[in-house]
Amino acid sequence: MIYIRYAQILNMMFVCLFYSVGIPILYLSTCIQLILTYHIDKYMLLRICRLPPRIDGIVNKIFLNTLIFMVIVHIGVAIWVLGS
Repeated sequence: MIYIRYAQILNMMFVCLFYSVGIPILYLSTCIQLILTYHIDKYMLLRICRLPPRIDGIVNKIFLNTLIFMVIVHIGVAIWVLGS
């Protein structure tokens, strides 16, 4: 379950960073989605799940490396869109 959630969050952030130069409202939309995701996960963890899922540190490292890649792609797309 946690791996699926990581993938969903990365997907939201990648779409936001890729298209937000041309559509700035995506920053607000992604912020609202991340806040909702946080509260839903918090509720699920505290009320529904008995034990939190165990994950190793490699998942977090992959997540952070992907975020760095997404920022580089965002800068590239911004230069391309705003430079035209």
